[in-house]
Amino acid sequence: MAKSTGNGIKPLDMADKYGTDPFRYYVMRDMVVGQDANFSEEHVVKRLNSDLANDLGNLLNRITKLLTQHFDGIIPEVVWDEEDPLIELSRATTHKVKQLIEDIQIHTAIEETLQFVRAINRDITEAAPWTTVKTDKEQAGRDLARAAESLRIAAILLNPIMPKMIPEVLTRLGLDGFHSRTWDDVDWSDILAGKKAVHGDPLFPRHRKPGDQEEKNKPKSEPKKKNKAEKAKPEADDSQISFEQFKQVDLRTAVVLEAEPIEDTDKLMKLKIDLGSEQRQLVAGIKQHYTVEEIIGKTIIVVANLQPAKIRGVKSQGMLLAVHDGDELRLLTPSAPVSPGKRVS
Repeated sequence: MAKSTGNGIKPLDMADKYGTDPFRYYVMRDMVVGQDANFSEEHVVKRLNSDLANDLGNLLNRITKLLTQHFDGIIPEVVWDEEDPLIELSRATTHKVKQLIEDIQIHTAIEETLQFVRAINRDITEAAPWTTVKTDKEQAGRDLARAAESLRIAAILLNPIMPKMIPEVLTRLGLDGFHSRTWDDVDWSDILAGKKAVHGDPLFPRHRKPGDQEEKNKPKSEPKKKNKAEKAKPEADDSQISFEQFKQVDLRTAVVLEAEPIEDTDKLMKLKIDLGSEQRQLVAGIKQHYTVEEIIGKTIIVVANLQPAKIRGVKSQGMLLAVHDGDELRLLTPSAPVSPGKRVS
């Protein structure tokens, strides 16, 4: 709040709107103890969507969905390799987070934990168990078990910040919601082996930006009536293109081979696609609407002769077609199986 301008926020209203735990997460993540801080509701939404919905929530959803689909929810028992980079990272993260909390650097401790969550997401994306399970189910099970144990540790590190929602995360990983969540519980273990994961609705849903709903519900103004002279005057329409111009757009079918969320972005995902005669890389703003496993293998429509561009430093060789319906985005896809590289007309 600012006394000079008389503006301010009501924290209880924010907690009611976004949930007590998510709003506490925002406050502890973005406001440094002992220092002034800037606040905007738009920033709250951006933080919750990026960290909780995209990173933590999506990771939980990917793991539980794949375990449910291919292992009846049962987390496989695995013999761990103590030199596994993910195990080493979990131990390093735990040590650093503990020290940061003791030094009352809560915001940095949270960011370190989220960096660990992002590393788990990258690891599972590289392992691609949704593909491996078709040829090597045992390896896919090991990859999912590693990811689940890593997430268990990350969840316990976040427990002081979200004490109501973290027990639900652990419940979905097959543990009792009242499972112990102390420093003694962040060691890498086989506690999840044989437990049954539960897949459900998103635990951390996405939020609309402030004003989106108000603008959507805002009544449309009446169009200005034209006088006779204006009605008689023909209007130029620069929005129309000729058929020859349309023919210059090369629309092709393509199959998504690989997908990977682009770090530090809310919407972007990097795709590797098969155009029949060649493979290309695209950058698409679909991260909020599709998970990696949902997009891989999908046949899409792309603009194949679009000039390449760099988006957030990542090369994009084309553009996929999609349609917005309110807050939803849906990719344009053929109604029946089609080979990659076919011309769309």
